[in-house]
Amino acid sequence: MLAHWKGQNPEAWPWLRPILESAFTALVMISFGRASLEYAWRMAQLGGADFESSKDLVCRRISTVTVVAGFLVSFLATLITTIPPVASIISYTERGPYLCLSASFGALLGVLIQSVRPMFS
Repeated sequence: MLAHWKGQNPEAWPWLRPILESAFTALVMISFGRASLEYAWRMAQLGGADFESSKDLVCRRISTVTVVAGFLVSFLATLITTIPPVASIISYTERGPYLCLSASFGALLGVLIQSVRPMFS
């Protein structure tokens, strides 16, 4: 396997290495559903039908997450930028509701990514 596919950064500062390795592992897990790129490297080396099925699986994951994330972002943007119909009931244009909406959006997106990953494994 190629050295830069392992996510190790020997030339980085010692205190920065764990952060970079954790970020690399997180991005690989989101993209491929695995903690390392060894499986992807093996599939690329084998070629043929296994590689094609693995590539199609990754493409479906990415397209599903992209579509749902687009819907969520557009919903949140619409909700935050509009004026509430009845401000006396709930005024979601103030700071507290904004923070709650942002936190729930982040949690929902994280749960969505984690729940979509096993469906395609």
